[in-house]
Amino acid sequence: MKLYLSYILLTLFIFPLIAGESHSRSIDDRFDRDRLSKIIYSIFTDEYNNAYRLCDSIIIVYPNNPSGYFFKAYTMMTEMTEEYNSMYQEDYLRLLDTVEFLANNIIDTCRNEGKALCYWYIGNVWAYRSLWKARFGSVISAYKSTIKAQKCYEAGLKCDSSLHDNYAGLGAIHYWKSAKSGFLRILGNKGDEREKGILELKQAAKTSVLSCETAQKTLITILNDYKQHDSAIVYAKKLLQNYPDGRSFLWGMSLAYYYKNDYQQACKYLERLRNILAQRPGNYYKLIECDAQIVRCLAKLRKPDRAERWAAQTGEYIHSLSENVRKKQKDNLRYLVEMTN
Repeated sequence: MKLYLSYILLTLFIFPLIAGESHSRSIDDRFDRDRLSKIIYSIFTDEYNNAYRLCDSIIIVYPNNPSGYFFKAYTMMTEMTEEYNSMYQEDYLRLLDTVEFLANNIIDTCRNEGKALCYWYIGNVWAYRSLWKARFGSVISAYKSTIKAQKCYEAGLKCDSSLHDNYAGLGAIHYWKSAKSGFLRILGNKGDEREKGILELKQAAKTSVLSCETAQKTLITILNDYKQHDSAIVYAKKLLQNYPDGRSFLWGMSLAYYYKNDYQQACKYLERLRNILAQRPGNYYKLIECDAQIVRCLAKLRKPDRAERWAAQTGEYIHSLSENVRKKQKDNLRYLVEMTN
C-alpha cells in the first residue's frame, strides 16, 4: 500500500517559477530563468551538488521567495529517492515548512497569477509530505496529505486556469487514485479517472511553464502502468535526447521494452544504466535492482551462461550491503544468488 502512495508522489516533480511580484522581486529575467533551467538539468542528470549550489544562489538573492527553497527540497527528495537513503530527512522537512510559510505569507498580496503559483507551491509541499509519510509514517495520514495537495492544485487552477503546471500534479493524483482503487474504494473513491489523469499530464507536458519535461517523465511511468508502452517509449526517447545519462529515463525505457517482450532492447538500456550506477553505487540498492532486471532479460533471451556470469557480479558488493538494503532487496538478492548456481 505504501508503494501506491510513493508512485503518486514520486511523479509529482513539478517546478515553480515565481510566487508573486508584489512581495519580492520576480525571478523573471534571463539570468534567473537560465539558473532554473540549469537546476532542472542538474537534477535530471544526477548532478546534485551543482543543483544545491544553484538553489543557494537563488535563496541568497531572493530570500523571501519560495522558489530556491522548493528546488532545494526537490533536489534532496530526488537524491534520497535515487540513492535510497534518508540522509537529508530533517533538512528536507524543514525546507518544506519554509516553502509553505513563504507562500502563505504572500498569497493574499498577489494577483490571480501569483495566487495560482502560491497554491502550486503549497500543493507541492503537501505532496512531498505525503510521500515522506507513505514511506516512514501512516498510510492514512499520507493519503490525507495527498488530498490536501489535490485541493491546492484545484484552487490554483481556479485562480488562473492558464497555469497548466497544476495539471502535472492533478494528473498524477487522478491516475494513481484510480489505478489503485482497491485501497481507495475503502476511502470513498469509486470512479475511474485514469484517462482524465493522462489527459491532464499530456496537457502539462505541452503547455506548462516549467513542468513540461517533468510531466513527460511522469507519463513514462503512468503509460507503462496503463500498458501503453509504445507511447511511454516516445516520451522516454525524447527525454533521453536531452538527458542521455538520466537514470530514471533509462529505467523507464527499459521497462517499456521489457513489458513489450523486447528483452534485447530492454537489456541494452539496462546495461547503459548499470554502467552509470556502477560509477556511484552508493548503498548498492539501485545496482542490485538493475542487475536483477538484466539477469531476467538474459534468462528470457535464453542466455543462461551470460545470465549466470552477470548474476555472479553480486559477489563484488554483497558483503558491503547494509542490513536495511539486504532486507529491502531480499527477493532480488535471492534471485541473483539462485541464478549463480
